[in-house]
Amino acid sequence: MLFNDNDSSAYRRGVVLGLTLAELLLLLLFLFLLLMSSILFRREEEQLDLERRYDASEIERRAFRGAFEGQLEITLGNELAGNIGAPLTQEQLQEPLARLAAMSSENVALRTDLEAATSELAALRDGRPFSQQEASTLRQENARLERQLAMLRDELGDVSELVSAANAVDPERSAADVLNAAMSSYAGLNNDQRMLPDQLAQCHAERSNIGSQLDYIRAQCGRAGDLPPCVYRDDGAIAYSYNVVLSQDGVTAGRGDEGRFRSIPWVAALPDPRLGQPMSLNEFLGATRSHFQASQQQNPECRFFVRIYDQMGDASRQEFLDQYLGVQSHFYHHLVRGG
Repeated sequence: MLFNDNDSSAYRRGVVLGLTLAELLLLLLFLFLLLMSSILFRREEEQLDLERRYDASEIERRAFRGAFEGQLEITLGNELAGNIGAPLTQEQLQEPLARLAAMSSENVALRTDLEAATSELAALRDGRPFSQQEASTLRQENARLERQLAMLRDELGDVSELVSAANAVDPERSAADVLNAAMSSYAGLNNDQRMLPDQLAQCHAERSNIGSQLDYIRAQCGRAGDLPPCVYRDDGAIAYSYNVVLSQDGVTAGRGDEGRFRSIPWVAALPDPRLGQPMSLNEFLGATRSHFQASQQQNPECRFFVRIYDQMGDASRQEFLDQYLGVQSHFYHHLVRGG
């Protein structure tokens, strides 16, 4: 009987110890779940904050674009060159020039904010990709904001009204006197003021290109897509910089799409390859290396697009693949068979 009592006591102690360990494990599991819940909640808050900042940057970009198109579509150089009324004075130009300077500064700030938002969104997508429903919601919200900004744009004044008022026709003066006075006023402007029309055109082209790139990036949210295009046509579609023909004679590059994107300073500075003349693959790659390097240096990184036309005829498949993969190493492309 003594042996049985000891055995029963040991058994009870084992049961109690097992229950205690189970309770400890349950407690640890509860603490772990609580910690994970806190982390997920904090991550969700960070995502919402980033989305709010992204939306705010998008609203500012759209507002700037609308104001730019609504107010500054005219060029001061053309207005002055075609002046048929009283000459413009420095005082009359002071307000529009100040507005132009402010818009230029805002453009720089918005571009910085856009790059930061794009980088943050890319980092966020690595942690938790957007679903198709979230991407659709973003696009709908973007469309709603565009409609609101279109209504606001109708309420904006136009700088051309100031120029037109300053150029009212004076019937007491001859056409020659009016033209001479206008040209004298234009000659009094400094070089920076005379460059405004070109600067506005470049700014407009770059802003339009950034807008299209942002739309492309937002459309790619939640998908492991390729790098965005570097340039876009005026209608927002991807711009194909060159038409590349692959043949037994070699690689022949031709001029591709046209648009305001070609006036963007860093794009305009890139040299064209030898157009309309067959080149070896190595010559083509050497001539377009600057395009590839420039696309790598952009933030976010992007790629230029080309159309590839297959005119190899009876050439071997290996010869076609060598040229095709070589062009593909520098550009994204659209392949046109037998073009």
